[in-house]
Amino acid sequence: MTSILPKPFSILDEEILREHSKITKKWEDKGRSRYSLSNLINVSSLIIKIMSGNPYPVAFFFAWNLASDNFTKPYGEDFNVQESSSRVERGNPIIKKFDRVTRLPLILTGIGMAGYGLCEIVSGLYNNENQNISDGLTHISYGMPFIGAASCQYVKDADPKLLDKDSLFKRAYNGLKEKLSLPQIEPARAPATNYSTIDDRLEN
Repeated sequence: MTSILPKPFSILDEEILREHSKITKKWEDKGRSRYSLSNLINVSSLIIKIMSGNPYPVAFFFAWNLASDNFTKPYGEDFNVQESSSRVERGNPIIKKFDRVTRLPLILTGIGMAGYGLCEIVSGLYNNENQNISDGLTHISYGMPFIGAASCQYVKDADPKLLDKDSLFKRAYNGLKEKLSLPQIEPARAPATNYSTIDDRLEN
C-alpha cells in the first residue's frame, strides 16, 4: 500500500494500521468478516455519540462506514488478512483514498480529546473537584466516536504485509541499540613460545 500522506504521518499511519491488522487477523481467524467487525465498532461508536450528546460533526463518518460495510464494500468482498494476493486491485480506489486521508486526523483528534479528558479526571481526583471529573468523562465520551470511526477505516484496510514487520518501537529500539553498542574487545593472548613441553623449557 502506497501512502499518500507526508512521510512522518505515513509512518504513524502505518503503525496504527499494523495494530489494527493484528486485531482483524484474530477476528478473521474465527471465520468472521472484517466488515462485520467494522460494523460492530461503527454501531457501538454511534451509540456512544448519541448518549454523550457529542456536538461534533462525526456522524457523517458513521453513515459513510455504514454504507461502506454493507453496500459498497470498497475493499472488495470478504477476504482474509493473510491472503498473499494483491489487494491494490480490490474495491473502489476513490473510497479507499478518502479513508486513508481522513482516518489519521480522526483517530488523533479522538485520542487528543480522550487524553485531555483523562488529564481532567486525574486533576479532579487529585484536587477533589467533581466538576473536573465530570468534564473529563464528557471529553472522553466526545473522543471515543472519533476513534471508533477511524478504527472502522483501519480494520477494512488491514494489510497482511505489515504483520511480518517489527513494530516501529522495536525497530527504533534495535536501531538505537546498534548505535550504542560498544565494539567487542578481544582478550589479550599470551606471547607465543617455541616450548612444547615443560621438559623443553628446563633443557633450555
